[in-house]
Amino acid sequence: MHEAPRSTSSGASGASLLVAPFTASPLHRVVFLAVACFSFALLWSDYSGYWLDDAFITFRYAKHLAMGLGPVFNSAERVEGYTSFLWMLFAALPLAVSSVATSLASYKAFALLVSLWMLFRVVRFPSPGPGETTRVFVVVLACQPIFILNCGDGMETPLLMLLMLETALALQRAPTTRNGGLCGALVAAMVWTRPEALPFLAAAPALIAVAYRGSGRSVRGWMSGFVLAAGVPIAGQEIFRVLYYGALWPNTFYAKATGDLLARLSRGGVDFGRFFFANPWSPPAALWVMSVLALIATWRVRAQLVAKHASTLCWFGALWLMIVFRVSFDIWSGSDTMGRHRFLAPLIVPLAILADEGARMLWRGRARFVVAAAFVLAIGFNVSGHTVHVATTRPYAEGLERAHVALGGWLRESQPRDALLAIADAGAVPFFSELETVDLWGLNDATIARLPGEYGERPGMVDYVMQRDPDLIVLWNQRPFLDASGGDATSGTQGKLLGGQALDHAIATDARFRARYRFVREFVFREERTNFPGYYLDVFERRATPRTTPPATGPDS
Repeated sequence: MHEAPRSTSSGASGASLLVAPFTASPLHRVVFLAVACFSFALLWSDYSGYWLDDAFITFRYAKHLAMGLGPVFNSAERVEGYTSFLWMLFAALPLAVSSVATSLASYKAFALLVSLWMLFRVVRFPSPGPGETTRVFVVVLACQPIFILNCGDGMETPLLMLLMLETALALQRAPTTRNGGLCGALVAAMVWTRPEALPFLAAAPALIAVAYRGSGRSVRGWMSGFVLAAGVPIAGQEIFRVLYYGALWPNTFYAKATGDLLARLSRGGVDFGRFFFANPWSPPAALWVMSVLALIATWRVRAQLVAKHASTLCWFGALWLMIVFRVSFDIWSGSDTMGRHRFLAPLIVPLAILADEGARMLWRGRARFVVAAAFVLAIGFNVSGHTVHVATTRPYAEGLERAHVALGGWLRESQPRDALLAIADAGAVPFFSELETVDLWGLNDATIARLPGEYGERPGMVDYVMQRDPDLIVLWNQRPFLDASGGDATSGTQGKLLGGQALDHAIATDARFRARYRFVREFVFREERTNFPGYYLDVFERRATPRTTPPATGPDS
């Protein structure tokens, strides 16, 4: 394995951390794990009040499930607009027995515990060969800004990362029926967490079949355990989806993964490039260091990989499989529109383990100074990058509280319970307002999701919304909507609508909207500045006329 000798006995615990940092002694593991956990918890606390608006979509489904309405966005419509079935089920548990505030606090605590458990599993991740090691790059992982950010935004990402890590560990076990069942159950949990994990149903068995060729009986036992443990829950979820929602795929698939494939691939490629060059003033150097070390580790064992050495192939194959899984999905899907690299963040965990293996191989002679310098460089740029990420996310967190949460509360207090709302930012506002909502993006609306066109730019969306005749429409405006004259969207130059997205602009310029709706109130997410557009949630209410059509119902009605 081209690695430096290391002790696996407790007698090595007196060795200097600077001389033999990769030793498997209990002391070394405790020290590096403690440093990693403390660093992560300290940096993660900067996101204790941070939520992505999209997280409240899942929470709304969970809230309705806890209330006995079922996993629905609107009570009369069966649409699967959440991205994670398993996270939605978990989120429903505290909402069934406690308040919203307590439930939100429990989600943060759960994310922190899952993240710390990941660090514990990483520091003890086994070697591809005999013996054990201490994964010192767990410290680099613990202060990686994109990793920390995506462990604190309220989404399912920490749960997915943990399941990916546990699946990689399960693939290191001997091919037995029991271990095949364990791996199958973990893959099923991954699919329940993110549907795009379905390819693992083929990828994991293929890796075992290639690595353990010639071990027919044991491989067949592994396969039987895997198929049973993975197939039953995945088939059960699909049957539930078809019977309950009337669709083969989640509604998010129809909303996002349709339209021009080349346009999606282009957006995904751009996002992948930004992942490695996101902050020119504070480059993500740790990602560069880890990538180089991961490639060095793989190159050093190329002969064993070509020869299909079982333990080596399973070790490297499992970790690279996780990385390829996330990269391919990010590019194919067109990336996460929130710009926080949510789809790519999970690859950082296997990349850190591969990097640690590369560093361990180089830890000899003068190369150890290069490894030490790279280690320090990665941590330094991680901490610097974290401050940049906090500086950009803190205004988002404050704006979400000031605009979306406040708007949701105002709607809950000021509007009748049967009012129909139409809004693009369909997370915190619908969650806190508790109003039936038309999601202009189509994530939670089966009709908009299936209209021709691109995500967020579907020509038939405005006609559909006007047909639904909502009581209130909320648009993202890029400048303040001044209403000093007591007018509305049609009077003078005081009320100027500059839609923040194409869908906002399409509604704002529609003659039916301008004739039927009048400006009511404005909530400020971000003030307009010179050469930088503002972010204003402008509320428009339908004039005092009865709704022309009843609310639409779901696809099975």
